[in-house]
Amino acid sequence: MGVLRFIKDWTLPVAMTLGAIIYFVFAFTPGLEGVALVSSPFFDAILPLFMFFILLVTFCKVDFRLLRPKKWHAWVCLFQLLLIGLLMAVALHFHLRGAWLVMLEATLMCVISPCAAAAPVVTQKLDGSLEEITTYVFLSNFLTALMVPLCLPLIEKAADMTFWSAFTKMLSEVFLVLVVPMLLAYIIKHHLHTLHRKIVAVRDLSFYLWACSLIIITGTTLKNIVHADTTAAFLLAIALLGLLMCVVQFSVGRLIGHYFNRVQEGGQALGQKNTAFAIWIAYTYLTPLATVGPGCYILWQNIVNSMQIWQHRKKANQEQIQRISRYEAMMQEAERLMKAKETPTDNTRLQELILALETYYGSEIWKQDFAADESGLLPKDLKRGVLSEDGIYNLLQEYQEQ
Repeated sequence: MGVLRFIKDWTLPVAMTLGAIIYFVFAFTPGLEGVALVSSPFFDAILPLFMFFILLVTFCKVDFRLLRPKKWHAWVCLFQLLLIGLLMAVALHFHLRGAWLVMLEATLMCVISPCAAAAPVVTQKLDGSLEEITTYVFLSNFLTALMVPLCLPLIEKAADMTFWSAFTKMLSEVFLVLVVPMLLAYIIKHHLHTLHRKIVAVRDLSFYLWACSLIIITGTTLKNIVHADTTAAFLLAIALLGLLMCVVQFSVGRLIGHYFNRVQEGGQALGQKNTAFAIWIAYTYLTPLATVGPGCYILWQNIVNSMQIWQHRKKANQEQIQRISRYEAMMQEAERLMKAKETPTDNTRLQELILALETYYGSEIWKQDFAADESGLLPKDLKRGVLSEDGIYNLLQEYQEQ
């Protein structure tokens, strides 16, 4: 049980560690080199399928009527544009070339890339608005499709692109990655009800699918870093710049979200990036070394995500314990009042307690607390008679018989 709890609490670091171990085993074991070469195209091919099913499962839970732009979307987009503008100004003002230009391009890829398609998965784990972050994912991808063909030719003269060709190519990628699974999810939700119920009944399915994809992504990222044709110091510099951008974007996003009561959504919108898209852009239009920036960003953003999920779960566990203790005290008080020859004032208090306990007993929250108890997730010394199958039920029956 302890191992399962650890994996559940630290799913993302476990996935990244497993991906790193698998890569190093296959990459540096002489007898397995051939297997690694054969399996690499296979993993490259199934990764988009993982993303497709992750989004399909996530979109099955979306209320499509609530997909509309919000004010905080505009502020997050504005900051992204300001940060892109700052980096572009540095590159053009100082006429950066060589290693300095590569470092800036790697940093720019960490900023200009759109919000990750998997951002709704983490937002949902953090109890954020699934509909609002999903709306922003579409807006962010459209913004990136505009900015990439505008910015890259200015700093990389060798970038072989025209605005309309790059713009339409990126929009076609957005259509395949985002629109198709959303349309399919809409059809399943509104016309294939049995299938829809089965999909949404599997708790955290999209999250664990994403963790599986992260194993592949981590291995691929390490392969790109290990085979990068440069010095370790240069790779470290790019990695640290990626870390700086990760901290800045998550922090500013959460700050913007704070003013709209959307802290989690703002952080994920600005901080969690579609790094696979950024790597493709860097490799296609810039230089292979520029892919190291978004490659390292993958690791940084998932460390941040892991910490956020752990802190959120810790807070939720504390609130759960406090809630169970509160209802336990209410049940004990109700039992004392029923045993005593209560006065009319006590009767009023007893009615309040019974109503509260009855509401709790019939709610989804009680079922979640009961499931946590059955799974051994609650402290052993916690008094929880309120979670026994017959505790509240017997109390309610006794009250009705009086």
